[in-house]
Amino acid sequence: MSGAGLRKIYDALDARNYKAALKLCEKASKSSRVALALKALTLQRLGKRSESGAICDDLMAMPIGEMWSDTQLVSALTMALTSLGREMEACLCWERSLESKYDQSIALELFRLSLRHTAVNGPKLRTIATRLYKETHESIYLFWVAAIALTEARIAGNNKTNQMKTTLRLAERMAAKAVGTGGYSAQELELVLGIKGELGEKPLDTLRSARQSSVHAERPPSSAMLELLEAQAMAENGDTTEAYNALVSIVRAKPDDWPAVASLAQLGGSNNMSMEAQEIFCQIAQSSPESLGPRLGLLELWRHFGDVTRLQEALLQYLQDKAASRSCFDDLQMYLAWIARNGHDLNAIAGDFEADNSLRSLIDFEMTDTVMSQTTENVLSQETKLQALATRAKCARYLGLEMPLNCTQLASAAIIAHKYGNYDIVDDFAVLCFEQARDQDDTAILIEGCCFLEWARTCRKDGNSPMVELSAMRALERLGASEAGLRLYGSLGVKQIQLE
Repeated sequence: MSGAGLRKIYDALDARNYKAALKLCEKASKSSRVALALKALTLQRLGKRSESGAICDDLMAMPIGEMWSDTQLVSALTMALTSLGREMEACLCWERSLESKYDQSIALELFRLSLRHTAVNGPKLRTIATRLYKETHESIYLFWVAAIALTEARIAGNNKTNQMKTTLRLAERMAAKAVGTGGYSAQELELVLGIKGELGEKPLDTLRSARQSSVHAERPPSSAMLELLEAQAMAENGDTTEAYNALVSIVRAKPDDWPAVASLAQLGGSNNMSMEAQEIFCQIAQSSPESLGPRLGLLELWRHFGDVTRLQEALLQYLQDKAASRSCFDDLQMYLAWIARNGHDLNAIAGDFEADNSLRSLIDFEMTDTVMSQTTENVLSQETKLQALATRAKCARYLGLEMPLNCTQLASAAIIAHKYGNYDIVDDFAVLCFEQARDQDDTAILIEGCCFLEWARTCRKDGNSPMVELSAMRALERLGASEAGLRLYGSLGVKQIQLE
């Protein structure tokens, strides 16, 4: 089948015009197995799974030979099988292709799929990586072999066989060979330390030698990273007090070093040192008021300790202090989910996501006529309050609580933000307004929400926010304007096949 013919089928699939794609496939499938595989994919998209599966069965029955060396066919069949949930057979396609014709790109694809879709098949993956090394003499493939062995050992846990231990020793030597005389990079050092840990060896000696040798590495680990790894090694070795003191020193010096903050929180939360860790985080937060690390460290501490009440208190304090930060909702999302997942009574904290009177006073249509005459100081203050209100509304929405504002108030807030020229806040309120309207069983309100979302899309001059674009696509689909939704989808530049 010609490349142009295939391109037409893929374009139809990308545009989600499955009926047109099916016609093209049926026309070409009598002479092209690639078109037949794409027909299977198209039928799955149309909900005809049994017909799609039957075509896949026929193609999988092909004998190993020249046909399996056609990577276009294998790629199309892989997509069809994956869409049907038959990931193991998708990997088998590339195994057969590799048997028919050895090619580095095929080996890499098999390696990628095997890691993504199947339980780790260590021997197979190590064989592929070793063959790639022999073909290319690139040291990266030796690290692949070592990483696979480490992954197998970690999955096995305390049930490691003698063969696994022997493989780990071999992996350690391969990693050392790959490092050579150039010194450890950061990633290489972490890999070697992981292997030594699984072998029951103390990694401190390796760390100390790394301090000397890494100066010659192409991407040497930073001194801060070496200090952090050494502290983590102390903790694994049972030297809890030394590890704790080392982590405290790192966090005091660099309050926003998240790996160090998270390690301190984990150590404090799992070794009956939670109160000491809490005191340290509070002290650092006071001495470094602009740093987010210590405040997020408290959240991480109580999550590890499993104390929902204290986590809730720390979360609400973070919300009170940092609600005006653009990243506040993203910072809190994982902890909001953890509280909800652990069966906490969300109604008990619902009031904390309400807007207070000073915030509500902003949401007044009359204000939009006078806002531009305010001083710069007042504008910045109002913007800060609007961002805080948007954060609280997003938190309430995420937890399924009653929103602090209705659709009209949300729309008013977006208009005020537009007057200030803050389009990020406009996007937040426009999306919240649409979602609020979508939840109501009233077509007129839904249309108003969709129209307001469309207004928000026209505000930006530097390209629309992906969040707003996706909401607009959902809005059009909800209204039954599927053709307009498809046009918008096509303008996003995101291919459905790649997403799936």
